[in-house]
Amino acid sequence: MNERNNIYNNNTKRTKNGLLGMAIVGAISSDPRNYTSQYLDIFKNSGVPPKRKLTKFMISQNAVVQPGTPLFAAHFRVGDYVDIGSHTIGFGFQGVMKRWGFKGGPRSHGSTKFHRKRGSIGSGRDRRPIKGMKMAGRMGCKWRQLMGLKIWRINNKYNILYIQGPVIPGPTHSYVRINDSCLPKNREQITQESHPPFPTYYPDEQEKLPEEIFDKGLHQFNDSTIKFENFEVKKITKREGAKIAKIKN
Repeated sequence: MNERNNIYNNNTKRTKNGLLGMAIVGAISSDPRNYTSQYLDIFKNSGVPPKRKLTKFMISQNAVVQPGTPLFAAHFRVGDYVDIGSHTIGFGFQGVMKRWGFKGGPRSHGSTKFHRKRGSIGSGRDRRPIKGMKMAGRMGCKWRQLMGLKIWRINNKYNILYIQGPVIPGPTHSYVRINDSCLPKNREQITQESHPPFPTYYPDEQEKLPEEIFDKGLHQFNDSTIKFENFEVKKITKREGAKIAKIKN
């Protein structure tokens, strides 16, 4: 749900293509009693309940939508390329063997309490650890963004996007951020027919979208997988016995 747009007053950014603003997008409605009055003031003029998650997207002046406009999966098109970012899985404080894949110390030959340690961290001459040395610490929970992932399938009933490969960062049921791909090679492939609706998709009562939309290179599960064709089979008669050559006297 698009909650509020700051119309180029405070959160603005000037680029070579013009002036860009910020669109605040929220997800998952929640109970107002769980938030402070300062947080509830954000949704006072939008006409929607407070959202559990808020994020910002850079938009141009002609892409501004009205506050409270819902965003659907039909905002994208099958075959488009998107960039997805999220926080990776957090594992807490871990040692060097799990965090960096170190081998560890020897298991025998008199080693004591050295089985999962990293070894020396000194640099010899400077008498201090080198910057960036791999050591124990907090593992995961970092922002990662994957670019150029293709959309293979869209479910308009439940607003689900099927993206290329199981490589989406973050744990299961986590929040992800989806943008149009910024790679030049992916932008060139977008034509006027495959361009997503601008600034977003507005549902129309007369035009009903299909429940499932598949890419041309993806098999549709409604189609048959095996096709049988009729063809003639030629029967070959078996030889009853070997022919005996006649010997002339």
